Amino acid sequence: MEHREPALRDLKTAIQLNPNAAEFYVEMSKVLHALGKREEQRTALEAAVRLDPNLVEARYALANLARQQGDATSSREQFTKVQQIRGAEVNRDLALGDVRAGVALAEKHEYVGAIEKFRKAIAIDPSLGEAHFNLAGALLAKGDVTAAIGSLTEALRLAPNWAEAHYQLGRALLRSGERHKAMSEFRAALRYDPNHAAARQALK
Repeated sequence: MEHREPALRDLKTAIQLNPNAAEFYVEMSKVLHALGKREEQRTALEAAVRLDPNLVEARYALANLARQQGDATSSREQFTKVQQIRGAEVNRDLALGDVRAGVALAEKHEYVGAIEKFRKAIAIDPSLGEAHFNLAGALLAKGDVTAAIGSLTEALRLAPNWAEAHYQLGRALLRSGERHKAMSEFRAALRYDPNHAAARQALK
């Protein structure tokens, strides 16, 4: 038990230095559990979940602790959230599999099949920016510039700092005759990646 107190002090110091590190709160909760400090343990776990709502380890521990404390409602809520997160992770893996399959088809210039795969990935996980980005590439290859612009716009909504997506949107806008908007996207690409040679060349 004696060695737990120094560990707890070290973790508190680490949290002071990096208060947004959810994993530090999880580690502190384990020490507090060993010390029998259940309320402090719960506070640490709740802090971890606030910092990282998808941290399954923290939510699972919080669910178990709430159950032990007789708080059935909170326990059920946390267990439900764990199941939702794990389900989302499974969906993300499935969607990424379709993206990889679509990329393989696109590399063989089989764009119709690639588009189908990318759209399937988006149906599974609409928040997967990679799927929207690759869909745009296949759509551009098929000549559907308008749809490609829409897909790239969505990819950038999900990841606004994505330099390559800004660059590709600029290329698509050029093809649609919107030069002023295209230049703005090339500048955005350079803003997020100053070493983006293609975007720099496009601005000349």
